[in-house]
Amino acid sequence: MAAPFAYVSSFSQDQVTVVDGASGSVVATITLAGGAMPYGVAVNPAGTRAYVANFGGGTVSIIDTATNQEVSAPITVCAVPGCMPQGIAVNATGTRVYVANADGTISVIDGTTNRLLPPPLAQTTGAFGGIVVVGSSVFVADFGSGSVLAINVNTGVITPLPLSFSMFGIAANSAGTRVYVPYGKINLNQEYDLEVAVIDPSGPVIVASVPVGTLDNNSGSSPAGIAVNPAGTRVYVAVSLENTVDVIDATTNTRVGRVQLPVGSTPYGVALDASGSRVFVGRSNVGMMSMIDTATNTVTGPSVAVGASPLAFGVFVGTPQYTLTTGTSPSGAGTITPATGKYDSGTTLSVTATANTGYQFTGWSGACTGTGACSVTMTSDKSVTANFALVQYTLTTGTSPSGAGTIAPATGSKYDYGTQVSVTATANTGYQFTGWSGACTGTGACSVTMTSDKSVTANYAVAQVQYTLTLAKAGTGTGTVGALPSSSTGNYNAGTDVSVTAAPGTGCAAVHADDRNEPERGRDGHARVRQQVQLRHTGDRGDDHEHGLSVHGLVGGLQHHRPLHRDDDGRPERDRELCAAAVHADDRNEPERGRDGHARDR
Repeated sequence: MAAPFAYVSSFSQDQVTVVDGASGSVVATITLAGGAMPYGVAVNPAGTRAYVANFGGGTVSIIDTATNQEVSAPITVCAVPGCMPQGIAVNATGTRVYVANADGTISVIDGTTNRLLPPPLAQTTGAFGGIVVVGSSVFVADFGSGSVLAINVNTGVITPLPLSFSMFGIAANSAGTRVYVPYGKINLNQEYDLEVAVIDPSGPVIVASVPVGTLDNNSGSSPAGIAVNPAGTRVYVAVSLENTVDVIDATTNTRVGRVQLPVGSTPYGVALDASGSRVFVGRSNVGMMSMIDTATNTVTGPSVAVGASPLAFGVFVGTPQYTLTTGTSPSGAGTITPATGKYDSGTTLSVTATANTGYQFTGWSGACTGTGACSVTMTSDKSVTANFALVQYTLTTGTSPSGAGTIAPATGSKYDYGTQVSVTATANTGYQFTGWSGACTGTGACSVTMTSDKSVTANYAVAQVQYTLTLAKAGTGTGTVGALPSSSTGNYNAGTDVSVTAAPGTGCAAVHADDRNEPERGRDGHARVRQQVQLRHTGDRGDDHEHGLSVHGLVGGLQHHRPLHRDDDGRPERDRELCAAAVHADDRNEPERGRDGHARDR
């Protein structure tokens, strides 16, 4: 963490001294216009501006905490004489600065444009000291009327809480649930005992009063500064007449500690750093500033000379803060840490990037570059972007055997993570596709989602040639022709042995005609399955005649035949009607003589 810096106003020397809270050294002395008489100081929540209420000049000086110089000429907030700005406070967003004036008015400055916003928020007959912002209200110590005023900044409505004519400082916890006001409470001796009023701002209503200092010591006659630690658990009260800072437990509303300062210190302004580990106390009578370790409630480090009459009243300690903006490109491709946020000046941050699934980190842009470690020191507003890109994977494709076909896309193509690739296969002449292997299987469509390197192979085999066997019968008789093995389509792979059979119908008888029953080759070279049968028919003359029948199976087609009748002289006769079943015998379709000398019709 960077050191906190205290901006201590020197009422008598028209200057603001900047103290490094870590080393206790003075890092800058800012001289204001003559007669300024700087009183209250408020550092904005970002720590980039310190606003100084100039009691004598009726103005507000604005200091750039990065350069420790005034950003412009002081802003006049009221007419001189009679205005006397004393307390000053900044809202949580840093957009409004409220100035409590001793003439009972509250001036408002635009924290963005540094311009006065008339008219005043409040115009009363009182006299204002300390002021604090709580939500949409400001609370101001009006020692002129003896009340704490709650003023709505939107409507201007004022709610008074009567308390004491002896009060000045005021503070609120960071949660905005409590406001604390040190005041003098008159005792039986007609002296002021010092107590702290605890206010619930939601009412507003006073809910408790905590005695501090020493009773019957008139310590309440000069109430001064007060501050609350960032956690809201401890309240620190300057007891000027007793040279102490008393500590209140904010939970129990009781005093739990006391820090003794050197005699004659007259502590006035009190403020804490952002960590709550140190209290800074302006010792107005000796021109010094001391620091208190909150862990031990003891003074730590050296006393620092900060000019005469260091009132250092208000939230005068702050650390410049700058915004680190972080992001990813493209959105959703990964994460970056830390998230966008504000950091104290000088803080060194380690920025890391993590890619989401399917993406890879490609480098930094902004305050960091390259692909290495990213370290950012916050000396101004900065931004860092983590850049990512989709991971690419390789699709390897091929065929088996080589040259049997093609596959698309070509091998070695690269694709972004998640890309769906359609792979196709085309068989070359003489081959047929048999299926996929690798990232795809089976014989259906192949679609590959690229979530890693993948490979696909298209497998082929020599194409199987088929022929058609056509069976037919001829003649006027009845019968059937069949083939084994049977085929519903009549198609058979080349080389398949097929047995063809002929069965005569009713009234016909078949006998074996050709005892060879061997395949026969026709003129076209096709093999025939041949079976010869003899049909016996009883003629009109009551004698038996034999009729030869040649049955051939031809791969590629079967033709019909007619039965032949043999007369007494053994010559063929074609005028008689016989039962027969037949298939084609040879290419010429001419009578053929069997071993028995019978004629066959082809």
